[in-house]
Amino acid sequence: MVLWVNRTNVGPNAGEDTLGRNASNVIVVDDPDNDTYFVAVELAELDYRSGTPVHDGDADEITAGFSVPER
Repeated sequence: MVLWVNRTNVGPNAGEDTLGRNASNVIVVDDPDNDTYFVAVELAELDYRSGTPVHDGDADEITAGFSVPER
């Protein structure tokens, strides 16, 4: 599974700012009986790749998506 999460309100003429995900701040839990995946993110341990911190109270606009490659 490929997961991407981007901050989209970065200002004029700026690209999206990707979240710096890793094993300490993101966990994926699968539920094979129901063909379902759950993604949990620990915001306290997360920054954007630009170095900007993520805070619960900020007015960040975030877009998330995923794809599952065929085998």
